[in-house]
Amino acid sequence: MHYVRDSLVQRGKTSWRASYHPVFDDGTCGERVFETLKGCSSRREAKCAAEERRAILEEAARLNLGFSPNIPTLVDYQSDWANDLVLTGAVARKTARGYVSGIKCMGDIAYTKLNEVREFDVKHSIRFALDEGFSPNTVASNFSLMKNAFSRAQEEGLVAANPCRNVKPPKRVETRPRSLSASERLLLLSLLPQLVGALPLAIRLALSTGVRGEEVRGFTWEDWDDLEARLSVRQVVVKDDGSLLVKGPKTPSSLRTLPVESTLNQELGKRMEWQRARCAEYGVPFSKRLFILGDIDGSPYTPDAMQRDFSSFCKAFGIECCFHWLRHTFATELVAKGVNIRTVAQWLGHTAPGFTLRVYAHADPCALADSLGVVSDLVSVPESYESSARLGACLAKGVCDDIYHK
Repeated sequence: MHYVRDSLVQRGKTSWRASYHPVFDDGTCGERVFETLKGCSSRREAKCAAEERRAILEEAARLNLGFSPNIPTLVDYQSDWANDLVLTGAVARKTARGYVSGIKCMGDIAYTKLNEVREFDVKHSIRFALDEGFSPNTVASNFSLMKNAFSRAQEEGLVAANPCRNVKPPKRVETRPRSLSASERLLLLSLLPQLVGALPLAIRLALSTGVRGEEVRGFTWEDWDDLEARLSVRQVVVKDDGSLLVKGPKTPSSLRTLPVESTLNQELGKRMEWQRARCAEYGVPFSKRLFILGDIDGSPYTPDAMQRDFSSFCKAFGIECCFHWLRHTFATELVAKGVNIRTVAQWLGHTAPGFTLRVYAHADPCALADSLGVVSDLVSVPESYESSARLGACLAKGVCDDIYHK
């Protein structure tokens, strides 16, 4: 049995009247029930209160009927939801694991039955996670996962109300993406000609186009137009549950075609010549379906191999960097050089330029100093500007007598 809300009418400044009717398992309806909801200053608040009241009515009806549903724990409920997302192809398995691990980081509340969690438990879980050393940003994200889980549970009638509703998460701290300094970037670029294998081209691809690591690994020769000097992002190579997976990019906006600067275009040509020669050496036909950074057997440059090679390279030359920082370096430099933020978003494959602006457009002391010339122009009077005639007219009218000293 479940209840359906029929109406919601305002009866006073903060008072509302809601009506419901029960629907039994055989499809028949019961007698209408009216409830008065107080303390709701807006229709939105009234709808939330009405939904909570509907859940309470259903829970009371179940108890009266002797029906006791098997209420799962928070982490089990989240796991079932995440698995459904994977089965429907909505998210990758790695992403789904993150939805579950975020709940587990919040302490004992993860292993408590949904209907036994109270507002106090939610607040305690936040304090616990912060005491365990998790950053405010991480705890805020995990709290959001909890709140969404209880919202789904409330819709399904597993809980009467969302215990996270009146709890405020920790205030997020703005973090700046880590990118290479000018000296680090120059050192890295100067060392590339000394490297062999797929790594130097992978680094140059990331620094010259801002593509993600999985997008770097996903390039095939079909994606490269050497005459027009363009690269198309069409697929990615990721690791999922220990096995390699070739799939579409992260978002629809990640499907993009990017211009290629001359040095990178030459390096791509050298890589193709190397692969053609290797195919001829082993009697294997060359195909444009081969991965640019992969081998002639059709295998891609694996995530583990790329991470291992890049980490060893950085450690050997004392460069503090992870591969994703190359993307941050690319974006930071473009923004610092005044490239239009919409253009930067197109390079990066971001859905909205606003996200690019929030992440990469930070206050730069050097940029402030560079803008001083604009300020000087703003408050300077050109020598060629003739003001004497205007001043004479004002003095003749007596407008400036009190403030002008002859």
